[in-house]
Amino acid sequence: MLEENGKVLTFPDIRADPLIEQELAELMDTFEDRLVDKKSNDFRGLSNWLKNSEADAQIAAKPKVMARPVIRDREILHLGWDEAVQKALLVDGFEIKRRKALNSCFLRDFYEKLTGI
Repeated sequence: MLEENGKVLTFPDIRADPLIEQELAELMDTFEDRLVDKKSNDFRGLSNWLKNSEADAQIAAKPKVMARPVIRDREILHLGWDEAVQKALLVDGFEIKRRKALNSCFLRDFYEKLTGI
């Protein structure tokens, strides 16, 4: 439905293309330990040492522990797809207001354009 309305959605796979340090740092600054899905099987499968490590170390070791989706709307990052996020992003309950959406991480090409890296 979104694509039919001219919206561009990208769903990068952070297992195949891991986050670079600056990407992870921005997400960590915004979401802190909420960035890790502690209810996931992947988190439960971490060693006790990793479970007690910082969230960025957990994500670096096992990217699938990252909570999803992470959605960028211009300069605002959202985590998850709960009612508050939907209300912030949907117009008339159907369309995302802006085009920067992602699953698992934010858009690499957007970050490169933003930072020039």
